[in-house]
Amino acid sequence: MKVYIVDDHALLAQSLGFQLKLADEAFEVSVFTSPQDLLEKANPAIAPDLVLIDLMMKEMNGIELLRKLKQKFPQSCRYAILTG
Repeated sequence: MKVYIVDDHALLAQSLGFQLKLADEAFEVSVFTSPQDLLEKANPAIAPDLVLIDLMMKEMNGIELLRKLKQKFPQSCRYAILTG
């Protein structure tokens, strides 16, 4: 399962990615530390199965990013908004 994690707190994002990989080696995790980084680097032809998005980021909030991702990945992709 391909999972993208988007959080401007790099340590939290990397920690979550590490925990997912520990839980199941089938998780293929990519961590992005800014919404713009994800929008620029993610390949629209290879959609993730799940995108975990931090709600409160400095550059762009999670809801705005979700709207843009739905355009970038029109295929079926699941999203979860996280907040702490």
